Amino acid sequence: MRNALPCIVILGLTALPLVAARAAVLTGNKSAARDYGLQSDSLCAGLEQKWGKDAYASYLRRPDIQNYRSQLAQVLTLGK
Repeated sequence: MRNALPCIVILGLTALPLVAARAAVLTGNKSAARDYGLQSDSLCAGLEQKWGKDAYASYLRRPDIQNYRSQLAQVLTLGK
């Protein structure tokens, strides 16, 4: 989880649901992992609304954020 710290610092509380989702996956709680994943996804969508489409698209091109979004996508496929 070495990469999680910069995300938490930059995004404040928006990264915490992803961290919680990953922890829930590790404990085998797929339902909680999906719920936290959906919360994280919703918070990210809020960033797009707050920052605007262009700024958010630029943000998504960052390699660290692409990594976090990949982790989130994996969590969101649980239980499907």
